[in-house]
Amino acid sequence: MPRWIENPGFRPPPGGLAAEWARMRRDARPLPRPLVFLGGWRAPSWPIRILARRIRELVGADRAQVLPVSFAFTGSLQEAARRSVEEVRRRWPGEGEGTAEVDVVGVSMGGLVARLAAAPELWCRPAGPVRGEPGRPRPGPASPAAGLRIARLFTIATPHKGASIARWICPDRAARDMRAGCELVSRLNDRPRPYELVCYARLRDWWVGATNAAPPGEEPIWVDAWTLLSHNAVTMDKLIRTDLARRLRGEEPLGNPSRPPRD
Repeated sequence: MPRWIENPGFRPPPGGLAAEWARMRRDARPLPRPLVFLGGWRAPSWPIRILARRIRELVGADRAQVLPVSFAFTGSLQEAARRSVEEVRRRWPGEGEGTAEVDVVGVSMGGLVARLAAAPELWCRPAGPVRGEPGRPRPGPASPAAGLRIARLFTIATPHKGASIARWICPDRAARDMRAGCELVSRLNDRPRPYELVCYARLRDWWVGATNAAPPGEEPIWVDAWTLLSHNAVTMDKLIRTDLARRLRGEEPLGNPSRPPRD
């Protein structure tokens, strides 16, 4: 049996997680802004909805303040980014074509989708008619002002440096765009970020790889996992949920970034 790797920089509070959850549920803290949850590659809606509900309960937020978005039938990062902006703008419109300022939790691919949605120059189609249909405008936002306005982005097992599994399996455009060294990921990593970024990772993640779960030059907050389905079960990690809830509540976090000892 493999040896469990303890992270000295990411541990439960002294009273344990159950006591911490009870404390948070007793002491609701209003969210400073709406909270958006973006799901992973081809994932059904239920994992991101359950995560959104669990975090909402720990923070004490009203259901109207939280929006989960899944991409089970979305085959490209660009389309997922466009859809994210449209969903948020429909719920919380901002000035002009953009959105209100939001916090975002992105799971796996959802973290890249959030970063792309905040960089509309990488996916906006230029204004003008559709080829062959002069009277019909192109779909989707047409200016950088239409992007997602993010204050804080929390990513969970997101392939910021590319996904390990995409070296061998990439059945659609979204998967191809998550390969290490691909143009889209490189352009995102070269672009300045106007928002705070907090990255989480699990060890033994053979889909993404814990060392890929933060942009170049940065490290994630990592925790070990026994399961062979480390990546697939990441939304159920209780320690990550607790640290995320504390940060959203404006409380002292439990974890600090450090280099994962393995993928």
